[in-house]
Amino acid sequence: RSEFPKVERVSNISPENFQEQYVVKNRPVILTGLCDSWAESKSFNLDYFAKKCGDTEILINLYDSKLINKGTMSELVHQVEESTASSPVYLQEWWFQDDIPDFMNEFGHLAHFENDWGKKILGFMNHTLWIGSKGCTTPIHEDTISFNLWSAQLFGKKEWFLFHKD
Repeated sequence: RSEFPKVERVSNISPENFQEQYVVKNRPVILTGLCDSWAESKSFNLDYFAKKCGDTEILINLYDSKLINKGTMSELVHQVEESTASSPVYLQEWWFQDDIPDFMNEFGHLAHFENDWGKKILGFMNHTLWIGSKGCTTPIHEDTISFNLWSAQLFGKKEWFLFHKD
């Protein structure tokens, strides 16, 4: 891990500077503080998702053919709270727009991603929700047909390993 290059962290960058300094140059960056108002206004935590989406059916442990199962968001939250690092529980890539279209209203608008290449090609931005317990992993992969992606970490921790395409 110490041999991986560090990804730059930037706070309070304008959408224009973000585009110029990172998007155009195809450079990864961690933008800090962009979603702080979301967390302050919604108190995002596991209980929030259980209340907001509790009865919604989801696929749990989608990336593990031995553990995949259907459940509700409330069941997932309970499983995450009870899980251990040796038996993690993971909601991966829940495309919530299909199940709860108005859920997008819970998140703020980020001008930094208005000119998203995927949005221009597909006509929409791909929004997915991931919730996992300690010990969850996602296999090495290339995201959505090489589109740029942005991820908002609402709470908890996630470790990323980025590799050059070659």
